[in-house]
Amino acid sequence: DNNRTAAHYACMWDQLEVLKILCRENAFLETKDKEGNTPLLTAIVHGHNSCVAYLLREGVKLEVRDKSGKKFSLFSFAHSSIDMTPLQVAVYHRQFKSLQLLLQRGAEIDATSRDMKTALHIAASKGSSKCLEELLKEGAKVNAKDRRGMTPLHYAAENGTSKFIREKKTKKKKRENGKYKKKNKKEKGQNEKKEIEIERGNAKERGSRQYTLFLFRESVRLLLKYDADPLITNEDRKRPEDITKSRTIVELLRTRPPEIIHVESKEKVKPPPVRFFVLYFSFLVCFFFFLFFFVVIVFRFIFLL
Repeated sequence: DNNRTAAHYACMWDQLEVLKILCRENAFLETKDKEGNTPLLTAIVHGHNSCVAYLLREGVKLEVRDKSGKKFSLFSFAHSSIDMTPLQVAVYHRQFKSLQLLLQRGAEIDATSRDMKTALHIAASKGSSKCLEELLKEGAKVNAKDRRGMTPLHYAAENGTSKFIREKKTKKKKRENGKYKKKNKKEKGQNEKKEIEIERGNAKERGSRQYTLFLFRESVRLLLKYDADPLITNEDRKRPEDITKSRTIVELLRTRPPEIIHVESKEKVKPPPVRFFVLYFSFLVCFFFFLFFFVVIVFRFIFLL
């Protein structure tokens, strides 16, 4: 019913030897299942890097896309996909090793999904600073816009506060229901120490709210470091500063880092069009003509005197 082949199941359960046997028997590795996923996408989502590396060595397509608009079942991948490439799927699931393998094989770094999001948009919206830094180092377009006019910086700023607001609302409800207990001074002091440790980067509790906010702040810092423009507006004419309510992120957006890293894009530089040379030549001809005319008039005036 799901149209999965033996290669799909080998990648799902990390059976590399089985996958090698299937390749020796000339099994087709580009077959899509019911959700539109190839064995490569299956291996990426489940984090089986040995299978990913082997499939890439076998020369599978890097730009194959999963089926758009389908919500996957819990058995498959449990994520909602909108026409994503393998690189975007790797970022979505925070599969850093798979991301590196795909980039080494020449995956298109600025490929867009149906809603015009790049892998950098996804990394920023997930707060995955490790994937974000790797993409920025490889020359991803830092100011790329999606269909809503949002840049990666918009998503990092927006998502850095949405979870914080959600938790604030739940606390307010608990207070209203009488279930919220006031913390004593000792507990407050411990929480303050924990937040200081998180700010210094010594966070141990990865699932905590403070650590999540720390990751988004780091994402904002990284994007600004790689020359992200905080003045770009989305379709609602809002800058990243306008959609965030985190004071720390607002301060970061208002004070850009002193050392901005400019990464040269790996795309081929297009030569200037022919009309540029025509205009340039016309300008030079006009300039020298007027210069000659001016010199002639000056000399005639001198001789007349």
